[in-house]
Amino acid sequence: MPFHLFVPINNFAEEEINFAVQQTIDRIIFLRIAEDRGVEQYDSLKKCISDHHPADSIYYKNLFQLFERADEKYNSGLFDFDKDTISATLNIENKTLKAIITELYYPGQYDFSAMPIEILGSAYEQFLGKTIRITSRHSVKIEEKPEVRKTGGVYYPPQYIVDYIVQNTVGKLLESKTPKEATKIKIVDPACGSGNFLLGAYQYLLDWHLNFYAQNKVTPSRGFKTDVLTPDGKLTTSEKKRILLNNI
Repeated sequence: MPFHLFVPINNFAEEEINFAVQQTIDRIIFLRIAEDRGVEQYDSLKKCISDHHPADSIYYKNLFQLFERADEKYNSGLFDFDKDTISATLNIENKTLKAIITELYYPGQYDFSAMPIEILGSAYEQFLGKTIRITSRHSVKIEEKPEVRKTGGVYYPPQYIVDYIVQNTVGKLLESKTPKEATKIKIVDPACGSGNFLLGAYQYLLDWHLNFYAQNKVTPSRGFKTDVLTPDGKLTTSEKKRILLNNI
């Protein structure tokens, strides 16, 4: 569904329009996944479109406030408004945002609690194959990039290929090691793209650490900051963060 902007499109370069649309889509999907996984309060996005007599673009203003809170909470590049100076100036039509966000809730067809996080990367790569172009009549048109039309589409590695490569690279490096020895492993993907390989490597590391602690009967949480397992035997948030920052 296209985004309708109330501001004159002449105020934006094509690159800025493409950036703004992609960022808005990614942020909405990220927050919706976080809702269904209990990280964000359920219906947070829906509350942004709950005004019964909405003023023009009030839904986006509500949504942008949610983005700003996410910036404070996650400290993530996805919500970095020091670098992104465009999103704060957008005015997206109420009906457009309402249609998009409404479809993300029941009875919609999406179960975000079961949806793999790689969906963000897939959406990103699919979007890379499209471009929003301003025509000579000052209207907006979405079309495939010439290089994509030439090659027949955008392709990214399926999950089983990612899993196979990670198992035979990261898996080999971790053989016969302890978590302390594993801290020396540094994983980089110079051609990151959608990040599927890095996500796969990170998940492999999480599973490997959890299995190691279980096999070696590491004591679950005792209320200390150094605990690596929660009371129910899962990796603590601090341990996940340590692995992410240290190895990826």
